[in-house]
Amino acid sequence: MSIELNKKLHPKPIVVAEHCCNHMGDIDIVMKMISEAKTAGASFAKFQKWNAQEALSELYYHSEYPESRHSFGEPYGKHRENLEFTIDQHY
Repeated sequence: MSIELNKKLHPKPIVVAEHCCNHMGDIDIVMKMISEAKTAGASFAKFQKWNAQEALSELYYHSEYPESRHSFGEPYGKHRENLEFTIDQHY
């Protein structure tokens, strides 16, 4: 099978680098994460956007974060909100 035919049958895969809250709410860290993912061969970087007040129950939103040394705010809902970026930052 020729290399050209093989490329048609098996095109280059699309790689999605899924990022989580390892950015600690810091947009500069996000930009470095995206750059590193691109260097590693990723085609896209994926971040999730959600609303803690809508996604969490009232009890869970106001609960204490289980690992306070890793918390970005108390209660847990504030911790999650402090890790979120605006729509413009996502763009």
